[in-house]
Amino acid sequence: MTHLSRQDLDDLRTALESERAKLRAALAEHQRDGRGIAAEENDDADTAGRIIDQDDALRLAGFDRALLDDVEHALAKLDGGTYGTSEDSGAPIAIERLRAMPWARRTREEEERRQR
Repeated sequence: MTHLSRQDLDDLRTALESERAKLRAALAEHQRDGRGIAAEENDDADTAGRIIDQDDALRLAGFDRALLDDVEHALAKLDGGTYGTSEDSGAPIAIERLRAMPWARRTREEEERRQR
């Protein structure tokens, strides 16, 4: 039994699926941006700039991969019937929090305590 209505669950599923699609596209872009240095690049400044760009792409890909994992975890919880409750306490996560961050795993208060 959940505190969320069928409409809430449908809306949140749509938001999660949309976020998943965006993240997958971003990861594909990061992968393209993170490709190796071309053999014909001889200019040290060009090579250094390319390395910096690759580093940035890899760092962003790491953030996006972690968020994609959270989104996919939330979708699995939706499928399993456990979505919308804190993984720490089992308390309901407020609909406002879920609308803002549909992949939330904890209540706002629990997350604040955890981050301190």
